[in-house]
Amino acid sequence: MADISKIQIESGVYDIKDETAREDIEALQIPRNFFKDRKFILIGDSYAVGEDGSGGYVTSWEQLFIDYTGIASANVIKKAQGGAGFCKLGDNRKFQTMLEEVTASNDITDIIVLGGYNDRSFNETQIQTAINEFKNSAATRFSNAKIHVGFIGCCKIGANKIAVSNCIRNYKQSCDY
Repeated sequence: MADISKIQIESGVYDIKDETAREDIEALQIPRNFFKDRKFILIGDSYAVGEDGSGGYVTSWEQLFIDYTGIASANVIKKAQGGAGFCKLGDNRKFQTMLEEVTASNDITDIIVLGGYNDRSFNETQIQTAINEFKNSAATRFSNAKIHVGFIGCCKIGANKIAVSNCIRNYKQSCDY
């Protein structure tokens, strides 16, 4: 698995490991206490667990989020399982199942879901249905939360490369819908 080092804020992409990029982010005038009163649910797959694809581990995107935002760990609920996605894959949980494991609360301000590679074998309708079900469940159980969905995953060879490209498009179209 690749080391996660870039984040997107509005129209800019920043290398969070680069000191100059971190200074650029600070220049966006985001107050240091911006995240202080926010409460997050972070949901993901192996990238959220920190699996590196070869049996080892790296720092997960969930932990990097906490480290770089400075948010108190008490304000974050982390849910992750390798192989998970919006659509069901064998014994792996769906993102919606992980969301349902969290007690409903109006205190949650943001739900961030990053994944995608594991949904590459599903079509647009299946992904759109699953994302819509997730959105409806989140809106009912966490009425004050904004939902943020992002795609993580890549493949450089053959059919998987095409499947990942299609899945990225399906995620975007499903979220737009």
